[in-house]
Amino acid sequence: MKIRFPDHLTGGVTREPLRAMNQKNAPIRLVAELQMETGWDLKTFREAQATMYSIAMAAWLTLHNAGFTTVTWDQTAELSTEDLEFIEEPGDRAAAEQALAESGEGDASDPASPASSRDAEPAEPRKAATRSKNPSRGSQAKSARGSRTS
Repeated sequence: MKIRFPDHLTGGVTREPLRAMNQKNAPIRLVAELQMETGWDLKTFREAQATMYSIAMAAWLTLHNAGFTTVTWDQTAELSTEDLEFIEEPGDRAAAEQALAESGEGDASDPASPASSRDAEPAEPRKAATRSKNPSRGSQAKSARGSRTS
């Protein structure tokens, strides 16, 4: 995926889209810088990744990775989705589908997920295995002739 940014963020230096960065593929130093700039503790930072802030985080990481280090968190947080143009590249959908498959059935934020339905009934708790009150009689099958168990 690539992102095309408005000229006021790139200073008109480039009109070409930039390779998108996110918290998983960005260098750790950039993710740490973003966390320091936002002032969020680690728990808040992780929670923000699962919200619409993830778009602003991706924009900040992408710009800083490309060398536009004067762009602040506040500037990217003020962007609207109309300010950004997301350009899909070959393989993006396959990678997304694979990531979804690896994560399981989906999560509560996925509208198609059963966990997101308000009408979904909670699953019945599994009953713990308990010991039978009657002792087992063992196998009643006759063993083969000539075997050690006969």
